[in-house]
Amino acid sequence: MRPIIGITVAEYQEYQGIKLRQYYYHRLWQADALPILLPPLPLEAAAITIAKLDGLLLSGGGDIDPRIFGEQAQPLLRHVEYERDIWEIALVKAAWHQNKPVLGICRGMQLINVALGGNVWQDLTYYPQQLPAEHDGSEHQVFIIQQQLATIMRGNSPIVNSFHHQAVRQIASVLEVTATAVDGVVEAISAKDQQRCMIGVQWHPERMDNNGLFALLAAESSRIYAANGEANIIKSE
Repeated sequence: MRPIIGITVAEYQEYQGIKLRQYYYHRLWQADALPILLPPLPLEAAAITIAKLDGLLLSGGGDIDPRIFGEQAQPLLRHVEYERDIWEIALVKAAWHQNKPVLGICRGMQLINVALGGNVWQDLTYYPQQLPAEHDGSEHQVFIIQQQLATIMRGNSPIVNSFHHQAVRQIASVLEVTATAVDGVVEAISAKDQQRCMIGVQWHPERMDNNGLFALLAAESSRIYAANGEANIIKSE
């Protein structure tokens, strides 16, 4: 019995299609979930889509369009996908309203924050501390201040693999910071309401040997399924 978890995807403009690294759906399958890809659709489809799913995974990708959080594009802004942005924001809002579990990875974490009222640094060179323009994927330490996340990551100061040039700036009022990097950059967030599973991490757990975050998403999705009935579960033979 596998809960159905939708995964957001990036555009593949050369072929007028979509693309997604295989790590994401392989990890969900290993966590006993059934992954389903979610291409951008008309916004009215968001609530229907979330109602059919047991959970949502927001994958990584390009920059978030600053128009969405009321800013002008700055010179170091990179590739944006406005249609993807507004689609994923609609999905997050629907998941919040329906209390469905969500895991956001890298851009996905930033998207959760923007969807719920926060914003991002358009580039880390604008960060008030002296930072490199990009966290380049080299291993580094984070400091976790939430016990559940520390348990999943096997300690309060694990080594992770963030690579990004944008980051959470002002956090949404319904969220809280649960981990930071040494330089203070936000590395994880979650819902203040502990009855909700709304988690974002700046690092890329799909490329690590710890499947705990995907297992948590699958477990929470299964719990939602059990509460709501069997309509959205595909039974394996």
